[in-house]
Amino acid sequence: FIQQGLVKLYHRDEVQHVSGKKYRLGEKGDEVEFDEVLTCQEAKHNTLQMQNCPSYCYTDHIFGIWKQSQPNLYFLGTTRPYTGAFGCIAEVNAMFCHRMLTDAKFQQEVSDQFPAYMHRQRVTHYVQASEPDKLHVHWAGMHILRVSQVLGCELTQKEATRQGLEKEWMTGPINALRCRITGPYASADAAERYRKSCEKLGTNYMYLNMIYRIWGDRLVVASWLLTLLLHGGMTWQGMGPVEQAVTLGASYFLATTSTAMSQIRGYMLMLAFDSLYHSRAWVMLLLNVVQLLFSIFCLVQGTAFGVPLLVRLGVVTDGV
Repeated sequence: FIQQGLVKLYHRDEVQHVSGKKYRLGEKGDEVEFDEVLTCQEAKHNTLQMQNCPSYCYTDHIFGIWKQSQPNLYFLGTTRPYTGAFGCIAEVNAMFCHRMLTDAKFQQEVSDQFPAYMHRQRVTHYVQASEPDKLHVHWAGMHILRVSQVLGCELTQKEATRQGLEKEWMTGPINALRCRITGPYASADAAERYRKSCEKLGTNYMYLNMIYRIWGDRLVVASWLLTLLLHGGMTWQGMGPVEQAVTLGASYFLATTSTAMSQIRGYMLMLAFDSLYHSRAWVMLLLNVVQLLFSIFCLVQGTAFGVPLLVRLGVVTDGV
């Protein structure tokens, strides 16, 4: 709606109250009278205070729900997703509570592993939080994935492939039905319901999107190696057999393996161009393939054909 011009955003400093429901907006000072005005502030974490109930701290609890020193006390509804999916989070959190209450062996296992779980939680989530009061805010899919792993109901890629759900699996973990296909909460009709649920998202579209996220960054990093070798004065004809073998092996490794460089590139692009992973994934994937093929061609021919280094590295493509 914002991109189509149907919704306009103004900074709070650009909005001045005139009278009633009339406000002055932007630098031009256009006066607009609205049908409804909803005054709101940034969301704050607010928990209910109950008599004789110990004070609550989200970071002391696994998934914000349970902690070892108070084994009979559970807190639900304390995790906030960044972009919705309250229903998914509520369902898997309730499943965690249910199993803790009904499966003594499972509760003991969680209690024994509690320090390790909390350490993992701090490393994988809390260190990424931008502000101290945002520690309860999670990416919904990652929260669901972590809970399902502890519950033993994670749908692995191997199991998804076995059940003919590989495309659906590629749409990501932000779907509580994935937790009902295998494990202690498996339901006979969950797989079919999950398939129908993913159809509403346009599975093939999402599948291509995920292919780009997995392979695009790796292909680019592989092309960087070949481009930098040529930039450093090396050519395929000028290499010895050992150097050629090493170059082939390194290129294959970078193109097929997730590395720190590919992860960093993917993360930076996601932060800078969020819509990239939605509307332009197929275009970017095609450009990444072309970039790798061109870097191979240049190395074999021993020339860059006058194309600037930054263009061959894909910097211009990413910027556009």
